[in-house]
Amino acid sequence: MILNTEQSWFSTSSTLSFGLDLAAFEPDIANNPQLEEMIEDFKFTLELNMQHGPILLDKGLGLTSFQLRIPTTSEKITFEGEKVENIYLVDGKLNLFGDLSYTDSISPMTIEFDNDSGKFSFSGYSGVATHQNGGIAYTGQAASLAVDTPVLTLSLSNVSNDWTGKFDLEMLLKGLYNDIEMSLDIGKFVISDATQQLMAMDDLKLYVSNTLDENNIVDMKGAYRIAKADTPIDVFEDIEIAFEINNISQHAMSQYTDTMLSLQDPQMDEDQLQKLIKPFVLELMEAEPEVKITNVGFTTAAGTLKSQADIKLADYTINDTKLMEATFWQNNLLLTSSVSLPKTLLVDLVEKSLMMQFQAEPSTAQYTSEQLQGMAAQQAEITANNLMQSGFFVEQNGALLLNFKVQDGTGNLNGQSIPLAALLPTQ
Repeated sequence: MILNTEQSWFSTSSTLSFGLDLAAFEPDIANNPQLEEMIEDFKFTLELNMQHGPILLDKGLGLTSFQLRIPTTSEKITFEGEKVENIYLVDGKLNLFGDLSYTDSISPMTIEFDNDSGKFSFSGYSGVATHQNGGIAYTGQAASLAVDTPVLTLSLSNVSNDWTGKFDLEMLLKGLYNDIEMSLDIGKFVISDATQQLMAMDDLKLYVSNTLDENNIVDMKGAYRIAKADTPIDVFEDIEIAFEINNISQHAMSQYTDTMLSLQDPQMDEDQLQKLIKPFVLELMEAEPEVKITNVGFTTAAGTLKSQADIKLADYTINDTKLMEATFWQNNLLLTSSVSLPKTLLVDLVEKSLMMQFQAEPSTAQYTSEQLQGMAAQQAEITANNLMQSGFFVEQNGALLLNFKVQDGTGNLNGQSIPLAALLPTQ
């Protein structure tokens, strides 16, 4: 809701109010006093002040300068330092060449939860952005963030994020991909309860990049990495989940967005659904999309696990009338995958899994921890040997390998053919 607006030759200012109007919901929701009190805490105002060029009063020449802020109005938030006026502040300028630059910041704060149920502490955040020739470069950082409750404490430190590439808001709102590279880094993430540390992770990194070619085909890459994770089960190092999704049709994704909106029609029957989905699927498949799991792996004291997979459709015709049938996907699926790990790691993983099961099973409460550990170790060795003898794993150069492939409707595990139907759930 716009509370007020003032405009002159040289400046514009507006104040907007944001919140949720419960009157728009059913009476049992709209008349709920607890919800009303909760929603009241999330209401805030946003103030926008702009100066119009070409002469800016405090920033020289430019098309416009602007300041956007959320003032500190909540009584439940305590701010560090004196005379803190803003929860969030953006300060920027658009120069005569159309280049945009701005800084944004969130003030350090503490929020006390109701009924002494905990608090949220935040060291503050600062970011710097520049937009040139349709591109964006942004970097931001925060020193620490913590949520402290009587049950759990979560803390993050040395948080930073970076964006580079092109940014088109209209494309984003349509569910389309921008040509951009993004990363989020967390120096340390710790979870604790009232008595002990439950998990600690060092150097977390989330990375995503989209590359858009001249034919509006997108290649996406992503990775999730943790340098070290100290967990109740084990200490894991060099954890990585990395993937690629290649050959994504932008136009097909635009159709997908429209399709999803149409699917909300409760009157749509099966034939209408097929007619609606098929054009999207046809165009999507024409670009020959492919999914690659380039690595899922980690290292423990017992060894290193590495795995990968490549999934796509092969030898298919775009206008195939059977495109919407399950048999088409079964017969044209091409999957290649592999897993590699030493036997010591396989035994260790099975042993730890069995130990968790034994500890959660009431029938094993009569055994000591040492007895359960011995039972788990013995069973793990037997399980690992059975997997090797059955051909699920084969040993090569001191490592256990699992190679699985699906082609022409047939699976192949380490050279042994397996009918694909045998792998699928029965109805």
